[in-house]
Amino acid sequence: MLICWPDDNAPALYQKIKRLRADVGFKYSDEYMYEICLRILEAKENQRKYYKMSQICGEAVDEYIRKMRSTGVISLRGHGRFIDMNMLEKEKIDYVLNKYSTYPKFDTCREYFDYMGNIDSVVISIDKTSGFDTSDIRKKALYKYAREYSPDVVFAELRKVCHKQESSDAVLKFIDAPTRLEFLTSLVLVQQFNGLDVNPNYSIDDEGLPVFTAGGDMADIVCYDTDYDSFFEVTLMCGRQDQVNNEMLPIRRHLLKYKEKQPDVFSVFVAPIIHEDTKVAASW
Repeated sequence: MLICWPDDNAPALYQKIKRLRADVGFKYSDEYMYEICLRILEAKENQRKYYKMSQICGEAVDEYIRKMRSTGVISLRGHGRFIDMNMLEKEKIDYVLNKYSTYPKFDTCREYFDYMGNIDSVVISIDKTSGFDTSDIRKKALYKYAREYSPDVVFAELRKVCHKQESSDAVLKFIDAPTRLEFLTSLVLVQQFNGLDVNPNYSIDDEGLPVFTAGGDMADIVCYDTDYDSFFEVTLMCGRQDQVNNEMLPIRRHLLKYKEKQPDVFSVFVAPIIHEDTKVAASW
């Protein structure tokens, strides 16, 4: 319904949602919502073939949530059934609401494109974590999902992401593929190695779910046990140049930096296909 709403009258949309939930709660069929959206769009009967139910109630919704999550300002709630503001991004959210709740209207496409082409240097400079320590939230969510997903489910999702297949999971489908690979690999490590302290470095929302991959200045996943510290570096890139230049060199840098305090640290490189030149580079 949000995607089909015709204007920027947010209070009216809010009241519409509240009335809907008062009438049917949270249990309604796609057909029920489809008819409501068609009325909002003022679609005629012969326009149903243009406004398909699969798009309005499925594809468009999923795409909207994925794009909003890529901004970092949206959190998933209730195992992917609801979306909310990511309170780790409160400063950014307040800025966007204050500056863009009221926006100009345009007479031509050119004016609109010029407006959309401007880069807001303020919003992209706001710290995405607002200074909070998110490590505890991240680990709580990781171990929670490691209990809720069976190893077979995690393995099946790993196969999907490595073969570029879509996930139908209510949570995982909203996590982009490279970040999802880091999350799933972290789940595997928790499930398969008892006593291993698994510390992924992907960025998260306030539910502890991944939003972005780990930064370039750190290992993707750091693990501690009684004998060794280890890094797990994961990628979906399979080409020689990508793996050797974009992966092997940073991995070496991470290891050399960490060896100053832990000489026995080692790295494990994970990818759908390991290029032969990558094996040679690893031996260096």
